[in-house]
Parts: sequence; C-alpha cells; structure tokens
Amino acid sequence: AGSGADRPVPPAVIAACRAALGDPAVPVFVGGGIRTPEAVAAARKAGADFVVIGTALEGEPQDSSRSLAGFVAAARGNRA
Repeated sequence: AGSGADRPVPPAVIAACRAALGDPAVPVFVGGGIRTPEAVAAARKAGADFVVIGTALEGEPQDSSRSLAGFVAAARGNRA
C-alpha cells in the first residue's frame, strides 16, 4: 500500500499472497496505512512475516495505545 496509505492492505490479500508463494521460506513484507497494533496483529495473522509501521510513526500524535512497545507486542503475537 505504501507509506501514508489511507488504509492497510486487507488481510485477505495478505493471505492470498502468502498462499500464492507456496514457499514459507519466502518472506512476506506488508506496509502502508498501518496505524495500530491491531492492524499489525491482523497482518501477521494473515501471513505477513514483516510489518512496516512507518505511517504510525510519521508525524501522527502518539498515545499510550499506539506505543512502539504495543506494535512490537502485536507483531510477536502478544498484547502490551
């Protein structure tokens, strides 16, 4: 989707890309429009190996629900 996208790539698209690759050793990177830890968790659950969160860190006000620790916990499958 790219940095600053209005919305993240839908989980169904991520899952379709993961399935189309057929090789779990090939990494899937997803980024663009990811503004919340919940969006990170959804991308990981759909099959993303790496989630780029530049949008979340680019000039938008931060609050405690969107701390870097929250994004890391979501990427790891935990809750902060």
